[in-house]
Amino acid sequence: MEECKSLEDYLVKPGEQSPFANLLVDLAFKKAFDPDKPTSRENLVNLLNDLLAPQLKRPIKNVWTRNVSKNLSGSKASRTAIFDLHCEDDAGELIEIEVQIRKLDNFLNRLKELPPAINERKFKQLTESSKVSKFSKEEFEAYQKMFHAEWDHNALKNSFFEEFADDVNAKVEEGVANRNRESAKRMIADGKLSNEEIASYSGLSIEDVVVLRSQAET
Repeated sequence: MEECKSLEDYLVKPGEQSPFANLLVDLAFKKAFDPDKPTSRENLVNLLNDLLAPQLKRPIKNVWTRNVSKNLSGSKASRTAIFDLHCEDDAGELIEIEVQIRKLDNFLNRLKELPPAINERKFKQLTESSKVSKFSKEEFEAYQKMFHAEWDHNALKNSFFEEFADDVNAKVEEGVANRNRESAKRMIADGKLSNEEIASYSGLSIEDVVVLRSQAET
C-alpha cells in the first residue's frame, strides 16, 4: 500500500531548488503560455477558462495574439508586459482579452512534483512547460536576471516602507486633507451649500468648514 504523503512532501525543502520556473516572472509566463505554440497555447486556453469561467458565456477553445513581446533584457518594460489576446469560444464567437503581468510581492513556485490531487493532464502539461531544464542557455540567464531583479526590487521596496511607514502615511493623509480643503473651498465659492452639506461632501469637520468660509470672506 502506497504511503500517504502530506503537502509538504511535494514542496522543495530549504536549500533545494525547484525544477519549475516561477510563472510570475515575465519570461517564464510567456514560455509556459505562448499562444503561438500548440502545447503552451493549450496551457493558455486552460488558464483563461479557469480564471474567466464566471464571465464567459461559453468556454474558450482557441487563442492567438499579435506582436508578442520577447524582451529578454529584464528591463522594467518587460516586467510589466501588456499584450492583447484574440480568443474564440466553442460557438465561434470572438473575445478580446488584455493581459498585463504586474509586479507582486515575492512569490516562490515551491513545488518539486505534483500532488495527486492536481495530478491531471492540464497541470502535468503546465509543469512540463515550466521546467527550468527546458530553457535554453540564453533564456535561463535572462530568467535568472529577471527573477533576482524582481526579488531585489521587492525586498528594497518592502524594507523602505517598513522603515518609513509613518512618514509615508503622514504624507498620504496630508495630501488627502489638502484635496478635501480645496474641494470645500470650491463649494464655498459656489455659494449654494450650507456648512453642514460641505462638511458631509468634503469629509472635513464643520469647524474646519467654518474656518475656511471665514477666510474666504476676509
